[in-house]
Amino acid sequence: FKQKTAYEISLGLVGSEMCIRDRSRGIDIVMVIDISSSMLSKDLKPDRLTALKNVASNFIDDRPNDRIGLVVYAAESYTKTPVTTDKLILKQSLSEINYESLLEDGTAIGMGLSTAVNRLKESTAKSKVIILLTDGVNNSGFIDPRIAAELAAEYEIKTYTIGLGTNGRALAPVSILPNGNFQFSLTKVEIDEDLLRYISEKTSGRYFRATDNLELQNIYEEINKLEKTEITETIFTNVSDKKIQAGRKLVGIKNFRTDGSKSGTGMNTATGSSGFDWANEDIYP
Repeated sequence: FKQKTAYEISLGLVGSEMCIRDRSRGIDIVMVIDISSSMLSKDLKPDRLTALKNVASNFIDDRPNDRIGLVVYAAESYTKTPVTTDKLILKQSLSEINYESLLEDGTAIGMGLSTAVNRLKESTAKSKVIILLTDGVNNSGFIDPRIAAELAAEYEIKTYTIGLGTNGRALAPVSILPNGNFQFSLTKVEIDEDLLRYISEKTSGRYFRATDNLELQNIYEEINKLEKTEITETIFTNVSDKKIQAGRKLVGIKNFRTDGSKSGTGMNTATGSSGFDWANEDIYP
Protein backbone atom coordinates (compact mmCIF):
# COMPACT_ATOMS: atom_id res chain seq x y z
CA PHE A 1 0.00 0.00 0.00
CA LYS A 2 1.09 3.58 -0.55
CA GLN A 3 1.50 5.88 2.42
CA LYS A 4 -0.30 9.22 2.26
CA THR A 5 0.37 10.56 5.75
CA ALA A 6 3.49 11.66 7.62
CA TYR A 7 3.51 8.48 9.65
CA GLU A 8 4.35 4.87 9.05
CA ILE A 9 2.11 2.76 11.25
CA SER A 10 2.87 -0.85 11.88
CA LEU A 11 0.67 -2.98 14.10
CA GLY A 12 2.19 -6.23 15.37
CA LEU A 13 0.40 -9.13 16.96
CA VAL A 14 2.72 -10.05 19.77
CA GLY A 15 0.06 -10.23 22.42
CA SER A 16 -1.66 -6.91 21.99
CA GLU A 17 1.49 -4.88 21.40
CA MET A 18 1.18 -1.83 19.22
CA CYS A 19 4.08 -0.04 17.50
CA ILE A 20 3.77 3.50 16.15
CA ARG A 21 6.79 4.84 14.28
CA ASP A 22 7.24 8.42 13.11
CA ARG A 23 9.43 8.42 10.00
CA SER A 24 12.60 10.52 9.93
CA ARG A 25 13.21 12.70 6.89
CA GLY A 26 16.64 14.27 6.66
CA ILE A 27 17.86 17.37 4.87
CA ASP A 28 20.56 17.49 2.19
CA ILE A 29 23.01 20.31 2.88
CA VAL A 30 26.05 21.54 0.95
CA MET A 31 28.46 23.93 2.63
CA VAL A 32 30.23 26.15 0.07
CA ILE A 33 33.50 27.51 1.47
CA ASP A 34 35.66 30.32 0.10
CA ILE A 35 39.33 29.27 0.21
CA SER A 36 40.87 32.33 -1.45
CA SER A 37 43.98 33.78 0.18
CA SER A 38 41.95 36.49 1.92
CA MET A 39 40.40 33.75 4.11
CA LEU A 40 43.75 33.76 5.93
CA SER A 41 43.01 37.28 7.23
CA LYS A 42 43.39 37.59 10.97
CA ASP A 43 40.33 39.62 11.97
CA LEU A 44 38.88 36.31 13.20
CA LYS A 45 41.09 34.16 15.42
CA PRO A 46 43.39 32.58 14.52
CA ASP A 47 42.22 33.40 10.97
CA ARG A 48 38.95 33.36 9.02
CA LEU A 49 39.36 29.92 7.49
CA THR A 50 40.33 28.17 10.71
CA ALA A 51 37.50 29.87 12.61
CA LEU A 52 35.04 28.74 9.95
CA LYS A 53 36.30 25.14 10.02
CA ASN A 54 35.84 24.99 13.80
CA VAL A 55 32.27 26.28 13.62
CA ALA A 56 31.39 24.09 10.63
CA SER A 57 32.67 21.01 12.46
CA ASN A 58 30.29 21.70 15.35
CA PHE A 59 27.47 22.25 12.86
CA ILE A 60 28.13 18.81 11.36
CA ASP A 61 27.98 17.23 14.82
CA ASP A 62 24.59 18.86 15.38
CA ARG A 63 23.09 17.35 12.18
CA PRO A 64 23.32 13.56 12.72
CA ASN A 65 20.29 12.77 10.52
CA ASP A 66 21.24 14.84 7.49
CA ARG A 67 23.43 14.29 4.46
CA ILE A 68 26.08 17.00 4.15
CA GLY A 69 28.60 17.79 1.43
CA LEU A 70 31.47 20.24 0.95
CA VAL A 71 32.28 22.48 -2.01
CA VAL A 72 35.34 24.76 -2.00
CA TYR A 73 36.14 27.63 -4.34
CA ALA A 74 38.58 30.40 -5.11
CA ALA A 75 38.78 31.45 -8.79
CA GLU A 76 37.56 27.92 -9.54
CA SER A 77 35.45 25.45 -7.59
CA TYR A 78 35.24 21.74 -6.98
CA THR A 79 33.43 19.25 -4.78
CA LYS A 80 35.54 18.31 -1.78
CA THR A 81 33.01 15.77 -0.48
CA PRO A 82 29.68 14.72 -2.06
CA VAL A 83 26.65 14.73 0.23
CA THR A 84 27.06 11.88 2.70
CA THR A 85 25.82 10.62 6.05
CA ASP A 86 29.37 9.56 6.98
CA LYS A 87 30.28 12.32 9.40
CA LEU A 88 33.78 10.94 10.06
CA ILE A 89 34.73 11.27 6.39
CA LEU A 90 33.04 14.66 6.21
CA LYS A 91 34.90 16.07 9.21
CA GLN A 92 38.18 14.64 7.96
CA SER A 93 37.65 16.39 4.62
CA LEU A 94 36.75 19.60 6.41
CA SER A 95 39.94 19.48 8.49
CA GLU A 96 41.99 19.11 5.29
CA ILE A 97 40.65 22.31 3.72
CA ASN A 98 43.37 24.93 3.40
CA TYR A 99 44.35 27.75 1.10
CA GLU A 100 45.38 25.92 -2.06
CA SER A 101 47.95 27.50 -4.36
CA LEU A 102 46.92 24.90 -6.95
CA LEU A 103 43.69 26.84 -7.44
CA GLU A 104 44.00 30.23 -9.05
CA ASP A 105 43.43 32.87 -6.40
CA GLY A 106 40.22 34.87 -6.62
CA THR A 107 36.57 34.73 -5.59
CA ALA A 108 34.21 32.95 -7.98
CA ILE A 109 30.95 32.97 -6.04
CA GLY A 110 28.94 31.91 -9.09
CA MET A 111 31.20 28.90 -9.64
CA GLY A 112 30.93 27.76 -6.03
CA LEU A 113 27.16 28.17 -5.96
CA SER A 114 26.59 26.40 -9.28
CA THR A 115 28.76 23.45 -8.20
CA ALA A 116 26.64 23.08 -5.07
CA VAL A 117 23.41 23.30 -7.11
CA ASN A 118 24.72 20.55 -9.36
CA ARG A 119 25.27 18.35 -6.30
CA LEU A 120 21.73 18.88 -5.01
CA LYS A 121 19.55 19.19 -8.11
CA GLU A 122 18.76 15.45 -8.25
CA SER A 123 18.25 15.11 -4.50
CA THR A 124 14.94 13.66 -3.31
CA ALA A 125 15.35 15.00 0.23
CA LYS A 126 12.38 16.90 1.64
CA SER A 127 14.58 19.99 1.91
CA LYS A 128 17.73 21.03 0.05
CA VAL A 129 19.98 23.70 1.54
CA ILE A 130 23.18 25.49 0.55
CA ILE A 131 25.25 27.47 3.05
CA LEU A 132 27.55 29.74 1.04
CA LEU A 133 30.28 31.72 2.77
CA THR A 134 32.59 34.35 1.30
CA ASP A 135 34.78 37.16 2.55
CA GLY A 136 35.00 39.14 -0.67
CA VAL A 137 33.58 40.29 -3.99
CA ASN A 138 32.87 38.10 -7.00
CA ASN A 139 35.82 38.73 -9.31
CA SER A 140 36.46 35.41 -11.08
CA GLY A 141 34.73 32.56 -12.87
CA PHE A 142 32.54 32.40 -15.96
CA ILE A 143 29.19 31.87 -14.17
CA ASP A 144 27.26 34.91 -13.01
CA PRO A 145 26.26 34.40 -9.35
CA ARG A 146 22.77 35.72 -10.14
CA ILE A 147 22.30 33.06 -12.82
CA ALA A 148 23.49 30.44 -10.32
CA ALA A 149 20.95 31.78 -7.81
CA GLU A 150 18.18 31.45 -10.38
CA LEU A 151 19.19 27.82 -10.95
CA ALA A 152 19.09 27.19 -7.20
CA ALA A 153 15.61 28.72 -7.04
CA GLU A 154 14.45 26.59 -9.99
CA TYR A 155 15.49 23.42 -8.16
CA GLU A 156 13.97 24.72 -4.90
CA ILE A 157 17.33 24.84 -3.13
CA LYS A 158 17.29 27.30 -0.24
CA THR A 159 20.54 29.23 0.06
CA TYR A 160 21.88 30.88 3.20
CA THR A 161 24.69 33.34 2.49
CA ILE A 162 27.31 34.53 4.97
CA GLY A 163 29.63 37.50 4.58
CA LEU A 164 32.72 36.97 6.72
CA GLY A 165 34.99 39.80 7.85
CA THR A 166 35.20 42.72 10.19
CA ASN A 167 34.02 46.24 9.41
CA GLY A 168 36.86 48.48 8.30
CA ARG A 169 40.35 47.03 7.85
CA ALA A 170 41.88 43.65 8.58
CA LEU A 171 45.36 42.15 8.61
CA ALA A 172 45.32 40.25 5.32
CA PRO A 173 47.83 38.51 3.04
CA VAL A 174 49.07 40.85 0.32
CA SER A 175 52.07 39.01 -1.15
CA ILE A 176 54.20 35.88 -0.86
CA LEU A 177 57.71 36.15 0.54
CA PRO A 178 60.69 34.29 -1.00
CA ASN A 179 60.39 31.64 1.75
CA GLY A 180 56.83 30.88 0.65
CA ASN A 181 55.10 32.55 3.57
CA PHE A 182 52.53 35.30 3.20
CA GLN A 183 53.27 38.90 3.99
CA PHE A 184 50.35 40.54 5.82
CA SER A 185 49.21 44.14 5.81
CA LEU A 186 46.12 46.08 6.90
CA THR A 187 43.63 45.95 4.03
CA LYS A 188 40.12 47.31 3.58
CA VAL A 189 37.45 44.60 3.97
CA GLU A 190 35.16 44.50 0.94
CA ILE A 191 32.17 42.14 0.82
CA ASP A 192 29.47 42.29 -1.86
CA GLU A 193 26.58 42.24 0.57
CA ASP A 194 24.05 43.30 -2.07
CA LEU A 195 24.90 40.20 -4.11
CA LEU A 196 24.72 37.92 -1.09
CA ARG A 197 21.33 39.38 -0.15
CA TYR A 198 20.08 38.84 -3.70
CA ILE A 199 21.14 35.19 -3.68
CA SER A 200 19.47 34.49 -0.34
CA GLU A 201 16.26 36.35 -1.20
CA LYS A 202 16.00 34.70 -4.62
CA THR A 203 16.18 31.25 -3.01
CA SER A 204 14.04 31.94 0.10
CA GLY A 205 17.09 31.87 2.36
CA ARG A 206 18.69 34.53 4.56
CA TYR A 207 21.83 36.65 4.53
CA PHE A 208 24.07 36.92 7.58
CA ARG A 209 27.16 39.01 8.36
CA ALA A 210 29.82 37.68 10.71
CA THR A 211 32.43 40.14 11.93
CA ASP A 212 33.99 37.97 14.65
CA ASN A 213 34.19 34.39 15.92
CA LEU A 214 31.16 34.65 18.18
CA GLU A 215 28.91 36.06 15.45
CA LEU A 216 30.00 33.29 13.09
CA GLN A 217 29.16 30.67 15.72
CA ASN A 218 25.78 32.27 16.39
CA ILE A 219 24.95 32.32 12.68
CA TYR A 220 25.51 28.59 12.26
CA GLU A 221 23.49 27.94 15.40
CA GLU A 222 20.67 30.05 13.96
CA ILE A 223 20.74 28.13 10.67
CA ASN A 224 20.72 24.91 12.68
CA LYS A 225 17.50 26.04 14.36
CA LEU A 226 15.90 27.21 11.12
CA GLU A 227 16.46 23.89 9.35
CA LYS A 228 14.75 21.29 11.53
CA THR A 229 14.96 17.56 10.83
CA GLU A 230 12.18 15.13 11.71
CA ILE A 231 13.47 12.42 14.02
CA THR A 232 12.32 8.80 13.98
CA GLU A 233 10.71 7.80 17.25
CA THR A 234 9.44 4.29 17.88
CA ILE A 235 7.06 3.62 20.77
CA PHE A 236 5.96 0.14 21.83
CA THR A 237 3.01 -0.18 24.13
CA ASN A 238 0.76 -2.99 25.35
CA VAL A 239 -2.85 -2.04 24.92
CA SER A 240 -6.20 -3.73 25.01
CA ASP A 241 -8.33 -4.20 21.91
CA LYS A 242 -10.62 -1.44 23.15
CA LYS A 243 -7.69 0.97 23.46
CA ILE A 244 -6.47 0.02 20.00
CA GLN A 245 -9.96 0.67 18.62
CA ALA A 246 -10.10 4.02 20.40
CA GLY A 247 -6.61 4.97 19.24
CA ARG A 248 -7.21 4.21 15.57
CA LYS A 249 -8.76 7.64 15.09
CA LEU A 250 -5.54 9.29 16.24
CA VAL A 251 -3.45 7.64 13.53
CA GLY A 252 -6.04 7.66 10.74
CA ILE A 253 -6.75 3.91 10.60
CA LYS A 254 -10.26 3.17 9.36
CA ASN A 255 -12.39 0.01 9.49
CA PHE A 256 -10.01 -1.74 11.86
CA ARG A 257 -10.95 -5.17 13.25
CA THR A 258 -9.07 -7.67 15.36
CA ASP A 259 -11.14 -10.63 14.26
CA GLY A 260 -9.81 -10.77 10.71
CA SER A 261 -13.10 -9.68 9.12
CA LYS A 262 -13.49 -6.86 6.64
CA SER A 263 -15.88 -4.00 7.18
CA GLY A 264 -17.15 -0.83 5.59
CA THR A 265 -19.07 -0.44 2.37
CA GLY A 266 -16.77 0.36 -0.52
CA MET A 267 -13.64 0.39 1.71
CA ASN A 268 -10.72 -1.46 0.15
CA THR A 269 -8.93 -3.23 3.01
CA ALA A 270 -6.43 -6.06 3.10
CA THR A 271 -6.25 -8.53 5.92
CA GLY A 272 -2.74 -9.45 7.02
CA SER A 273 -1.81 -12.85 8.41
CA SER A 274 -2.23 -11.39 11.87
CA GLY A 275 -5.94 -10.85 11.37
CA PHE A 276 -5.72 -7.06 11.36
CA ASP A 277 -7.35 -4.96 8.63
CA TRP A 278 -5.19 -2.25 7.04
CA ALA A 279 -6.88 0.90 5.69
CA ASN A 280 -5.71 1.29 2.11
CA GLU A 281 -5.47 5.05 1.98
CA ASP A 282 -3.73 5.59 5.30
CA ILE A 283 -0.90 3.11 5.79
CA TYR A 284 1.28 0.50 4.18
CA PRO A 285 2.83 -2.61 5.72
